[in-house]
Amino acid sequence: RSAHKGDFGHVLCIGGSKGFSGAITMASKAALRSGVGLVSAFVPETIHSLVALTVPEAMVHSSFPDGKWSSVLVGPGMGRSATTREQVLHLLESSKVPLVLDADAITVLADHIDAIAAASCPVILTPHPGEFAALFDLKVDEVQEDRLTLAKMAAARLRATVVLKGAGTIVAAPDRPAGINMTGNPGMASGGSGDVLAGLLAGLAAQGMDPCEAACAAVWLHGHAGDLAAAEKSQASMIATDIIDKLPEAFRAVSCR
Repeated sequence: RSAHKGDFGHVLCIGGSKGFSGAITMASKAALRSGVGLVSAFVPETIHSLVALTVPEAMVHSSFPDGKWSSVLVGPGMGRSATTREQVLHLLESSKVPLVLDADAITVLADHIDAIAAASCPVILTPHPGEFAALFDLKVDEVQEDRLTLAKMAAARLRATVVLKGAGTIVAAPDRPAGINMTGNPGMASGGSGDVLAGLLAGLAAQGMDPCEAACAAVWLHGHAGDLAAAEKSQASMIATDIIDKLPEAFRAVSCR
């Protein structure tokens, strides 16, 4: 009862680019719905006002902010430029808190995967099959044919938690049993759904959860919220922000408060 916002962690969400403000906006909103105490977003000046107006609960910056983070999310909407690669590599070298790599932050590391294994912090990757294939120079069909084995291989090789998204999302971590998620539905196969998952995961990690457990919890909650959204909106017409809207109800299913 005496808790305050500082007790529940602080997420820094890094992403966005000109014309691509939606991904980092949704990720920040999902992080806010995770139970975390504070969310900051670092975005380019060109989209600062858009993000700040859309996510009033977040602190939005267009220059790298000073602060003490509990977790960092990087990648949504960033683009696949050399600048993105430099930022991600710097975070892998310098971060002391859990680092969630999503979307473009994964793709730009295709020739630098050793940097993930050498990271100074816990790393969680959230690739869809295409991003996973690009990271390991595979074809998407090859990934889909043996998802479990490849996810476990990636976790061992990268020394990281790997969330291989798709029907039956797999969570794999070194020396841990792999998890296969059974929530979710085809209505979630639309733009922005992955950004929601990444933000939610970063928010749970910021609250002190073990990275693998945070990934498992986020995947289940994300899928359950998607199922609730589909029941109300239909699978055909639901969109990613419908998943965010249903996160409180999904948390109610596993929470006593």
